[in-house]
Amino acid sequence: MAASDVGQRALEYSAPEGEAAGQARYERLPSPMREALLPFQREGVRFALSHGGRVLLADEMGLGKSVQALSVALCYRDEWPLLVVCPKSLCGNWLAELRRWLPLVCSAPLAPAAASAPGGEALVESGKDSLSGGCGVVVISYDLAVRRAAELRAAGFGVAIADESHALKEPESQRSKALLPLLGGVRRLVLVSGTPSPSRPAEIFTQAKLLRPGIFGRRQDFERRYAAAHQGRFGWDAKGASHVKELHAVLTHALMVRRTKAEVQSQLPPKVREVLLIDAPEAARAWARVEAERAAGPAKEHSAEMTLAYMETGRAKAAAVADHVARLLAAPGRRKLLLFGHHKAVLDLWEERLRGVCSHVRIDGEVPHEARDYRVATFQGDPAVRLAILSIRVASHGFTLTAASVVVFGELAWNASDLAQAEDRAHRISQLAERVQVFYCIARGSVDEVMWRLVEKKLQVTSSLMSG
Repeated sequence: MAASDVGQRALEYSAPEGEAAGQARYERLPSPMREALLPFQREGVRFALSHGGRVLLADEMGLGKSVQALSVALCYRDEWPLLVVCPKSLCGNWLAELRRWLPLVCSAPLAPAAASAPGGEALVESGKDSLSGGCGVVVISYDLAVRRAAELRAAGFGVAIADESHALKEPESQRSKALLPLLGGVRRLVLVSGTPSPSRPAEIFTQAKLLRPGIFGRRQDFERRYAAAHQGRFGWDAKGASHVKELHAVLTHALMVRRTKAEVQSQLPPKVREVLLIDAPEAARAWARVEAERAAGPAKEHSAEMTLAYMETGRAKAAAVADHVARLLAAPGRRKLLLFGHHKAVLDLWEERLRGVCSHVRIDGEVPHEARDYRVATFQGDPAVRLAILSIRVASHGFTLTAASVVVFGELAWNASDLAQAEDRAHRISQLAERVQVFYCIARGSVDEVMWRLVEKKLQVTSSLMSG
């Protein structure tokens, strides 16, 4: 197939069910669930149903993708059992969502499950947990699903939800090799990700193929058309981007629902992003060493000097970041604030410097999963706790921290989607503040400026692909 024909072929795709059949299926959704959905969420559910229950829900973070996914699944309850696959850190969230909605919308109880799951939903946490016993719903992490893929295929799931589905973007990964056959064999499949292609268009191909096999033809044809792919010096290079507006049109026609907060802004408070430049001579010196290393030999994206400069930059600006946070906390209004960083040593410095400013919670990799939920609840519910010191890696996904109206990034991340996810811990539908302020603290003349340029470029490509 010629590369130019890829988009035309995909645009010729027609929804298998159609709007009328989709609406008829939508009427099966119990009224408590229908009434809970916002208008744009109802549109998302109807789109999924008209496309046979195989859809990518790619709404921007904070727009209620989980409740839409569960609504779609409930419209096909006659085809259950339901499988929910997600990152380990989100398993508890999904179990809570299921237990929140199922008692309200199910007139008949689910088939009996394990004693630890009285509502008919089971959380599979180890290789010893049973997948049998007539459970109506099984929630399992990606890593455990890989280990138990054969058992899951044999369990006969008729409906599946894959949250953070960009985890399947690499077709040759062990995860994808194990789970793509499982998910591809399920009749109704809802993929959920606010960032289905975190860095480049090629990353969405596997998810599109999972939902609509053959719609884009061969991967190589797709990559030539949309990833500016070519035979490079070191092999096939599909890291670029081309015809992204066409790809967006094709995706939203055939398989993807994507709305941004700007499009539903009447239901969301605005988010204001600001860059705060900080003078940190030690950070600038660390970057100068990286530049010297590059001048002496071939450039490396993540050399030892680069990694060291990343950490030293966080340390060098830690006091200035903490002082800025203290000023924000001292301002009128007693607003709550999220402070994100990457390195444990930097989080330690912030915590020590801000200890006397106000009560706070901290969530990083050393905090057990069960304690994280308690700390989130404390931050959300206790007026005296006005600061959360958070690891970008740990706390950028899954947590709802809408009590905050200010977000500060004291350190950056290489992945733009991690920063966007972290921002949206506060900027969600349930956010009641008039606006959410987001501050990025950038050390002048340091690796921060390089990282920020890289992040902005990736965000521009991703935004163009996802939002047209």
